[in-house]
Amino acid sequence: MSFAMATATNLCEQCHLKPKFQNYRYCGRTCGQLATHQTTPEKCDFCHTRPKRWEGTRRHDYCSKTCADKARPQQSAPPSTNARPPLANKNASASGVCEYSGCSSIVTGGARYCTQHYQQALQDAPCLLCRAVPKMPKSAFCGSPQCEQAISKSAPCIIEVPSNHPSFLSVEKQFQTSWRHGGGYCPRVRKIFKIVLKSDSLRRYDAYKADVEARGKFSLDPQRKMTEGNERRRWHGTRKDCHLGDPGHHQGPSFCASPTCSLCKIIQDSFNLDQWGKNTGWGRFGKGIYTSATSSKANDYIKNHAASDYNAILLNNVVIGRGKKLTYDNTNLMAAPATFDSVLGEKGGSLNHDEVVVYKGEAIRPSYLVVYDAV
Repeated sequence: MSFAMATATNLCEQCHLKPKFQNYRYCGRTCGQLATHQTTPEKCDFCHTRPKRWEGTRRHDYCSKTCADKARPQQSAPPSTNARPPLANKNASASGVCEYSGCSSIVTGGARYCTQHYQQALQDAPCLLCRAVPKMPKSAFCGSPQCEQAISKSAPCIIEVPSNHPSFLSVEKQFQTSWRHGGGYCPRVRKIFKIVLKSDSLRRYDAYKADVEARGKFSLDPQRKMTEGNERRRWHGTRKDCHLGDPGHHQGPSFCASPTCSLCKIIQDSFNLDQWGKNTGWGRFGKGIYTSATSSKANDYIKNHAASDYNAILLNNVVIGRGKKLTYDNTNLMAAPATFDSVLGEKGGSLNHDEVVVYKGEAIRPSYLVVYDAV
């Protein structure tokens, strides 16, 4: 994907930074509203950098929900009068200094950020597409009309995540800390790609998540501290007939045409229950879609049918909802038990490691592709 260089004539007439959206005078809704309501935009009361957000005729005190949350009284971090800091600290070195700009805290275990700045780095991460402005909360992209249009035209696709991007750090950390096999050895992560799905596929997933949340009200219980629909990130390993994402291979991020390459099919069309059992031949908890919190368990189900020095594993968003805990096989299940949304296979009984099984395709969507040294 590429963007044409903006000239002085096609820059937004309000911010003068980003290109105009299609035939409009401004780059997006925010700049259009700012131009309508005032000549000089007022800055956010928290970051003092970005303009306050307009919603119809109402002007908010902050530029975004992120700044509004940071400004709450229970937050101890003081307001910043400087622009958003860059992700990497240029003075950081291999000696174990936090990479967050302006921080000199010592970090251990190969970590890139100290505990204090880890979440902040995730929030400040730039959009994976334009790399120019911060991404939106709970998204990998900034939400600008230009990026949204480019994503819509290119989906489904995968976008490589830079190794110094906090999203890379988050996924890599989950991969490493959930690797249980190999006596402490964890293979090295070489590349991570963000999976961009078609908008209609995401809408079906979001609708299902909202329905599960409406029934279970998971996010409203402060004691359980769950996300909407009890959504979690879980691993899935499958068959690969190609070299998708392999470092140094000419295929790069392009999908293959093999009708039996489950990896490319899942990324393009998400999971399909009609394909159940074709990789494993059976299911411990019946006809469902299987994932695990343990990356090394999912690795056991990877089958490379093209000679490669690398494995590829999927990190997925899964709506677990209300899970039924099971420790012994029940191969006749065709759906989650009554009043439940999923099955949680727990360690013990007939399992050595955890499993999560959902029985509807709308309950799961691939989110990241992780390429690592084959083991």
